[in-house]
Amino acid sequence: MHTKLRGQGWAAFALRAALRAAPLAATLALSACGAKDAEVVPAGDMGAGGVGGQNAGGEVTPGGSGGQGLGGEVMPGGAGGSGGQPVGGEEPPIVEGLANGSECEIPVDCTRESPDFEDCIQGGCRSGTCVTGFGRFGYCSRDCEADQACENFVQGTSGSGFTCVQDETSGQCMPGSNARCDGARNGACEDPNEACTFAQTFSADGTYGGVCQPVLEGGAATNEPCDEDAGVRCANGMCLLGRCRTFCDPEAEEGPCDAAHSVCFNDFSLGEGSVLLDMCLPKYCERSADCDEGSVCGVALDFGGNPYIVGVCIPSDPAMPSLGEACVPGESSCDGGNFCLGQEGEYCSAFCDVDADCGDTGYCTVISVGLDAETGQTAQAQICAPGRAGSGRDCETNADCIAEGENALEACDIVLRGDVQGGRPVVPAFVTGRCVSIPEAAVAPGEACSDEAPCRTENLCLDGYCSQLCSHSADCGAGALCASVTYSTNDTNDPGDDLYGRLCVADAGSHDPCAGDAECVAGSEFCSVNLLLGGEQTEVEQFCAASDGGAGLAGATCGGDQDCTSGRCLAWSRRIGELGYCSGVCVVDADCANDATCEDVVLFGGAAADATDDLLGKICVQTHECATCDFGGGRICGGDLVCSLLSFAADRTGGACLTPCTDGGPACPAGSACSEARNAQGEVIAGTSVCTPNVPRDTCDAARPR
Repeated sequence: MHTKLRGQGWAAFALRAALRAAPLAATLALSACGAKDAEVVPAGDMGAGGVGGQNAGGEVTPGGSGGQGLGGEVMPGGAGGSGGQPVGGEEPPIVEGLANGSECEIPVDCTRESPDFEDCIQGGCRSGTCVTGFGRFGYCSRDCEADQACENFVQGTSGSGFTCVQDETSGQCMPGSNARCDGARNGACEDPNEACTFAQTFSADGTYGGVCQPVLEGGAATNEPCDEDAGVRCANGMCLLGRCRTFCDPEAEEGPCDAAHSVCFNDFSLGEGSVLLDMCLPKYCERSADCDEGSVCGVALDFGGNPYIVGVCIPSDPAMPSLGEACVPGESSCDGGNFCLGQEGEYCSAFCDVDADCGDTGYCTVISVGLDAETGQTAQAQICAPGRAGSGRDCETNADCIAEGENALEACDIVLRGDVQGGRPVVPAFVTGRCVSIPEAAVAPGEACSDEAPCRTENLCLDGYCSQLCSHSADCGAGALCASVTYSTNDTNDPGDDLYGRLCVADAGSHDPCAGDAECVAGSEFCSVNLLLGGEQTEVEQFCAASDGGAGLAGATCGGDQDCTSGRCLAWSRRIGELGYCSGVCVVDADCANDATCEDVVLFGGAAADATDDLLGKICVQTHECATCDFGGGRICGGDLVCSLLSFAADRTGGACLTPCTDGGPACPAGSACSEARNAQGEVIAGTSVCTPNVPRDTCDAARPR
């Protein structure tokens, strides 16, 4: 069902901003202006001024009444007509801007972020209304209630015969017969001097759609290539994604669409579904090989209004840089409207399915594309990225890239893979490796690297250290460990859905396996926990690592990280200045100092809501009454203490480690009473009671949120 949408020149502006095949920035941050956030551009029509007469004093009399505004209010009158020159010699005021009927143009860089948007969207029209189709050229017009308001339009590219086209709420002066040509009319006009174009005002049925208006002399016909920047315009003013488009009937056996380049798309969404049009649009594609000769797979937003980036077949331009060649964002685009990619925008990219689609200069990978900076909405796209050629075999370490058959010795480079079809991810993105050719004079993993001394894998020269992919620290050799590196955050603040790659990083220490600090070199090493995220499953390593801290073992009292062999001093209290305790791994309680106990702690919270994929590890935890806790997160209670919610002053609540109790058991200390424990939401924890302070602020201040 088509939905009525009010507006003027902004409608085509919104569509043009959303679908124009412009080069994307290196970050591929696309911005789509849709009808949802489009503001109605004030008509600003001054109307036709009356003929001002000269009175005895030589003053010019006021002009006639102005035109009707968008909301139906009468606008101020126009400038006075050709009144005589007054005795004082003053000339009558001059009205600036293009007259109604004149051809107008909305600049290609006119966006809602432009400081002069209110001016540039008017296209230089005196009335303030430049009516365009899907291109940036149009005609100056005005709102109306009757044909009389459309008289005296000047001769322009749309002729001079304008009439008032309206429904029960609004109207606009438009050229030609304005006979409907969409729906069952299948884009056809009876008058050979007219073409089917997009109408930005309502007709009798209250919808946007196609109407017959004068053709642009010398304009390209439907389905032919167009490029308004190069002066190649369409006869019907509907240049969209490199070709002249028109309306069609999806139910018809034959229609105006060129089967070699386009299809009749049912319910093309203009403005996020608020307006639906049946139009000839380019075919979807996954790569340029899916398109006919003379076309490439370019970038567009999903035609159905969904938040996807899709590939569409658009005309190729051999004069522009092609896939893999150099380009400069803002100064040159790429063949067919493909996009400039790279840290400094030096690589013409394209859609792809496999590495072979990217030639010898790139590989196929998945990226996250920003659609809306305000909401953070993103979409995934599968594109070519610059990189060394090679077999592209899957790998986890360099050992997987040995010489084999026709494949020479290669190295394992990091890559983000996935499968995106029609803009929709069918296989979630994941970090893996691909075998690539080794450059000349390459240095080995673990050695110093630079532009002059490249790594075997060009993407893995990290801060001057030649890294490599790994599964475990044993893959990295002496002086390095396997670390989890965040490769993509998925544009969220939740580390549980981040994508991680495992890379070797330089690290001192023996890296001998250990269960606690006592098994490492006293004073110089501690037993470290190393989380290996990514891969098929998350894993934990424990080994002896070099210590930069003091002599404090797990559970010992500390005033800062420098006091602990692990380099981590944890706070048990929220009181400022309270001493903490040293974090450290353990197997049993005896591995912990100062009455701390060995407890299972969440080392990493997974993405599952039921915590089934949380990663646990045994860590020493202090057994302080009223220690702060967070109900199963990183702050837990040691020993037999139970985490229960307390209410402090000023409506502040916080978890506190309290002693369990029973009604028939020993009495709770003075100032507290045995009552049911409560969880983070304040709900009763069935079957569990604790000694709860009567006035938490006085006796359990260590857990009070600050």
